[in-house]
Amino acid sequence: MQTHYIWGAPESSAYPQNMVKPFSLKELAARIRAVLRRFADCGPEATNDEHIVTYRDLTLDPGKILIVRNGIRIRLTFTQFQIVWKLISNPGRVFSRIDLLLSFQEQAFEGYERTIDVHVKNIRKALGAPDYIETVYGAGYRAPEEDAIQ
Repeated sequence: MQTHYIWGAPESSAYPQNMVKPFSLKELAARIRAVLRRFADCGPEATNDEHIVTYRDLTLDPGKILIVRNGIRIRLTFTQFQIVWKLISNPGRVFSRIDLLLSFQEQAFEGYERTIDVHVKNIRKALGAPDYIETVYGAGYRAPEEDAIQ
């Protein structure tokens, strides 16, 4: 079995997640490292208070995958949490749908961009306030900068 030509490929984030048998242990280890790298921001080391972000009346804790608004826990899926984390930890920065999609999914397929719209709609509903995430028409989404909020 010759698999030496793909040993380095799983390290890239664009490599598909299905594995064809037979596969080598080096390939499996490389894929595991890639997955661990992808979730490094939400690992046990992220439980320090320095990683907790406060934005207006929201508190985000990536170590616990937790959002609290005015003392009440907001229930979101892991994907929704990742979108909120990306936006709120970078207030004012505009992220395209593809940027948001690639931040939690290794590959973006045509048509998947619109799933971000659905996630944002559900996030706004769960947060109970639509002004945490602004739509920048033709560009994407952003969390408004705190001093720009009225």
